[in-house]
This record gives sequence, structure tokens and C-alpha cells, in this order.
Amino acid sequence: MALSIVNNSTAIGAQGSVNSANNALTKTIKALSTGLRINSAADDASGLAVSEKLRGQISGLAKAASNAQDAISMLQTAEGAMGSMTSMVQRIRELAIQAGNPAYTTSDRAVLQLEVDQLREEIDRVSNTTEFNTKKLLNGDASGYWSANTDKLEAILTGSVEDGSYVVSATISVSGTSSVYQSAAFNRVNSAGVTVTASGGASLSAVTSFIDATSGSFILQNTQELTIYANGKSASVFLGQGDTISSAVTKLNTAMEELGLIAQGSSGVTYSNGITFTPTAVKGEQSEMTFVGSESLIKALSIKQTTKGTNDTVTVNVLSSAGGTNLGSYTTKDGIARNILDGVDLKVSKLTGNSTFNLSIKNNATKAIIGANEGQTLDISIGRVDTVSLGIDNINITNIQGAEKATGKLDLALEKINKARSTMGAQMNRLEYTVNNLNITRENMIASESRIRDLDIAQASSDLASQQVVLQSATAMLAQANLIPTYAMTLLQ
Repeated sequence: MALSIVNNSTAIGAQGSVNSANNALTKTIKALSTGLRINSAADDASGLAVSEKLRGQISGLAKAASNAQDAISMLQTAEGAMGSMTSMVQRIRELAIQAGNPAYTTSDRAVLQLEVDQLREEIDRVSNTTEFNTKKLLNGDASGYWSANTDKLEAILTGSVEDGSYVVSATISVSGTSSVYQSAAFNRVNSAGVTVTASGGASLSAVTSFIDATSGSFILQNTQELTIYANGKSASVFLGQGDTISSAVTKLNTAMEELGLIAQGSSGVTYSNGITFTPTAVKGEQSEMTFVGSESLIKALSIKQTTKGTNDTVTVNVLSSAGGTNLGSYTTKDGIARNILDGVDLKVSKLTGNSTFNLSIKNNATKAIIGANEGQTLDISIGRVDTVSLGIDNINITNIQGAEKATGKLDLALEKINKARSTMGAQMNRLEYTVNNLNITRENMIASESRIRDLDIAQASSDLASQQVVLQSATAMLAQANLIPTYAMTLLQ
């Protein structure tokens, strides 16, 4: 190579070696300072892409595990509330059996009914107030929402539902009847000593059945309370010395209005020789009545059931509002159409004839994302759990027949609660396994991402020592190369 003072090719080559060694040393120092092999896409483009995907999976799995744990907590809250419901239903069943004691009077059973009513109200309160993070769990909102254009149709959400608008028709195929009750004949003794039928304006004190046969005194000298149980409710009437047959009929008619047995302003209690009770707003089981009072008052009235009511046989048919597609029909005697729509029971009541209703349902499913990717969800929707959905909203144990019917209804209610609790228990166990699996998967992904992106410190330390020596050598040689042009000057001296 020629000796030159204009272009020092040796120095230029040495300078390139210095730059290369410096760049390598800089990268190694940066890697050692961060602990990462890949600090930018330039370090490893494909490795960075894979690493970022893994990071997304890792963070997603961590949140999915957190979601699963919160879902377990929510299910535990709901299951705990349903556990208290189970205890209350068991207690009501115990009271129903107790009401079958032949030694009990109607007044004794009425006392038991007071506790039954309180327990029913508490079951509904628990249903409406059980929440997790302000989200209601047992009133049906955890499955969906519904609305109808009438109070004669009610949707009972039992599980996950789909959005939709429907036309619901209810056709009474066999018309039911109302129960009718009749008191004993109201007689009085006239001035001639002859027993005759008492007129409506007669005082109750003149009616022979209201006179104690032993003492000859009027049994209503002290005002007495007559309580009527019907339609899942109770209403009280107070009868005393100043009452006539007509005033008693008026009071009893008002009580029937309160119970929803007759329409407002109509008459369901009439008098002709005896008092007749005829519910006109309800039929079948809802029209059954129980009269509770002192033994003397119950004996004086001697009210008997003369006609046993029967429920309407109703065929419920559902069409989609959009295309008019027939989605199915169900014939029922208890007013509840089941399984026409997924996750929905349809309850029809207060029917006076064939009717058509509009129903809208909005999905509000409770789902937990239990994975890092789309579609990895678990539906943990909880249906409505209250006295209506359990079929115990009209429990009446004030008479033997009612107590016997109640036992069967309560057994079905317990079966429904137990099924729901079992489902929740299975889901909680599943979610616990899910959390374990997510944590294991996350650990493995962290290890995989570490192998791609993390720095091998031992190798990097070795590279650092080597690169430091190379840089020092290159720098020294650059200094030597820079002296070459001075050698040419010696030839010019």
C-alpha cells in the first residue's frame, strides 16, 4: 500500500472497527442495564412480535383469573342467600305439617299463618335485596329484563334469555269456576214466638245463632274480629253490638275487595236467608277462602263451601313479533306456561276471556370472561328466586286442606332451590379449577416470553468483557494508524 498523506485508508479502516466495537459494546451495556435481550424491534423483529403477543396473553390470563375469582365470590353470595331461603321454606313446611294437628282450631292455625306470611315476605325481601357490587342476583335481573303491555302477563326469568319481542295469546279452552261459600240460615224469633227468617235490616243481636245457648247472652257484646284468608292475603272485619245483617254484609264485601276477590265497587257478598260469598274476579284456588275467628263467632256463622272452584284451562301461544313465527304453545291449569321460550316461564292471571299481549325481553346475561381470547366466557346467569317463581306465593295453612296442599308445593319449591344451589356449587368448583389452570398457563407463558425477551446475563457479561477488549484494541490501533501520515513527513525533511 502506498504511503499517503491525503487519504489514510488504514486509519479509516481502524475507525470503522472502533465504531463497530463501540456499537456492539453500547448494545450490550443497554441490554445489561435493562435485563432484556430485545429492547427495540431492531434487536429481533420476529422475537419482538412473538413476545408482545405473549405479553398480551399473560396480562389477559391474569385478569381472567381475577374475573373467575370474583365470579366465585358472586356465586357464593347468591348461594348463601338461597341457603337462608331453604331454611325459611323448610320452616314453612314444618308449620304446614303442624297445622294438620287435629286439636288445633282455626284461630290456632291463623297464628301459624302469621309466621308463614312473615317468612314469605322475607323470602321476597331476600330475593329483591341480595346484591354483589350493587348487581342484584336473585330477582331475575342477573338474567334479563322484561316488559309487557298488561298486568295480566308476567315473565318469570329462570335462566339465560335472548332478546326478542313477542305476541302472547291466552285462550281459555275450559272456563274455570269460583268457589262459593254459604253461611247458616239467619233466623230470629218473632213476637209470637215463631222462628222466622231474619230480614237484612235485622240486628245481629236478634239472630238466634248469635245468642249463646247456655247463657242466653249475645256473643258480640264485645266486638269480635273475623279474618278472611284468600288469594295469598288476609283482611279483617270487626263485628259488634251495633251491627245489623246489612252492615255486616257491607263490611264483608269491603273485605272481599281488599282481597282482590271482586272488582272495586262490585258486590260479592249477598244476603238471602244466609250470607253468600261469591268471588267474581278470581277462580279456582285463588278464590278459596278461610274464615278465622273465635269459636263462638265461627259457630254462629257456620260458613261452608258449597261450590269448589276450578282453575281455567288456558292455552298460551307465543309468536315472534318480527315475522309472526309460531314459537310454541303450552296448555296449563295453574296459569304458568313453561318452556315455550328458553329461560322464561309465562304467568297469566286475571283473565276474563281470550286475550292477546305484547311481551319484550332484553338479555342481561351474567357472563365471566375466563380466558385471554374472544369467546372464552362462562354464563353464570341466575334466574329469579322468590315466592312466585317457587310457586308458594299463595300458601294458606289456616285449614287442613290448605296445609295438605302446601306441603306438596313446598316440596317442589325445595327441589327448585336445591337444583339452583347445586348448579351454583358445580360452577364454583369449575371456576376454582379454571383459576388453577389459568395460573399454570400464565406461568408457562411467562417462562416462554422470558426465554425470548430476557437477557442471558452470563453470556452478556462475557460479551461485555470481550467487547471492551476489542474496543480498547481498536482504539489503540486507530491511534497508531493516525501516525502513518507523519512518517511521510520524515521523507520530506
